[in-house]
Formats: sequence, C-alpha cells, structure tokens
Amino acid sequence: MLVAVPFVLLPYSSAFFTTSSNQFFSYPTLSPTHKMNIDQRIATVTNMFGHIFVRKNLCAEALQMAGPVACVIVNDAVSWVPKNNRLAIVGDAILDTVLCRKWYEGSDSAGPRPAHAWSSARLQIVGNEALNVRGNALGLGPMIIAGGGFAGAATPSMIATTFEAVFGAIYIDGGEAAVLDAVQHLDLQNHPSLMVTFTIPIPNYIESKAAFAQLTYNLLDP
Repeated sequence: MLVAVPFVLLPYSSAFFTTSSNQFFSYPTLSPTHKMNIDQRIATVTNMFGHIFVRKNLCAEALQMAGPVACVIVNDAVSWVPKNNRLAIVGDAILDTVLCRKWYEGSDSAGPRPAHAWSSARLQIVGNEALNVRGNALGLGPMIIAGGGFAGAATPSMIATTFEAVFGAIYIDGGEAAVLDAVQHLDLQNHPSLMVTFTIPIPNYIESKAAFAQLTYNLLDP
C-alpha cells in the first residue's frame, strides 16, 4: 500500500512522496483550486458500464488523460492518479481474451468459425473506430479528464483508449467475471461471429408452405 506524505505543497511545484519501502517519487502538485472532484463522473461511468467499483480510484485512473499524474478528489479524499494508458493495455488484453473465447465457441451451419474470421470480427467489435463509436454513444467523451490546455471534444483516439482503460479498471477491480458482466451490459457479445447460428425448417401456416427461419442463440455462459 502506498503511504504518501507530501513534503512540499505549492501550486505547480514538485512534491516528493515516500512509500513504506522508503522509495521516493516526484509528482507535480496542484493547489486546492486545481483539484477536481470526479465522484459524479465515476457514478456516470458506473451506470454506463454496469460495474460498481470497489476501488473507485481505478475508475478515476481510467478517465485520467491530463498528464502522467493528476490530482483529483474521490470520496472527499485527495488522490493522485496516473494516466490511463497502462489500464488501456490491460483492458485491450482482457477484452480480446473474453471475446475471443466467445468467438471460439461460436459456430454456424457450416461448423466452427474459420480462424481468419476473428481478425475482422475483432475490428468490428473492439477496434479503435468501433470503440470510439460505442464510447460516443455512451457519452464517454465528457467524462475524460483532459489537460488544461486541451479544448474541444475528446478525440476518437482518446475515447477508444478510455473505453479500454475502463475495462482494464473493471478487470483489476472485479476480475474476469466483472468484465463478462460489463460485456453483456453493453451487448458487446451481440455479434454474429460470437454466436451459434443454425437454420431449421419451420412450417409457415399463413402461406401454407414450408419456410426457413434463422434461429440465433447467443453464448452467454463464460
């Protein structure tokens, strides 16, 4: 556990923090007027992704793109949170893992999905462009903590990275089961390549002739 004790607290200066192992880190400091209370953002992201964070600082980190480290207020406590790029790597990996498993279990009348189909399915579900579209639809952009010099709406890259970072935070906070719950909450698994599909004949009594109906079953079990 990090036990941080600031030695210097001047606006935009450098402060040194010590840990229980006597290692020292230098972080920029902010005056109280520059600290941001992000409890409402965390609550909004919780509703977006369907995951209640036990460690709310992880959600704060997932939203932080202002710089290498930022000072925020979470649950009335000052917290230093790093940039979300490391959580984005975790999120990218865990999304690939859970969705690729569903793809592996998917099949159609011709049998299991061919190996080459995963790459295109992945791009359509969790490629940067797809994540930007999903993030915009959720309203994720305004939740991002951007630097003071940043003006305008969040870029597609920022939204995609933050989307992945939130999933990284969910995984670290609640494990793979929590990720699966969030995937289902957002319907990320609702893609033909992640389903079992087959065709059976069903009589059409209205037209008095045989017809074919496509029945699709979603593999919801992990």
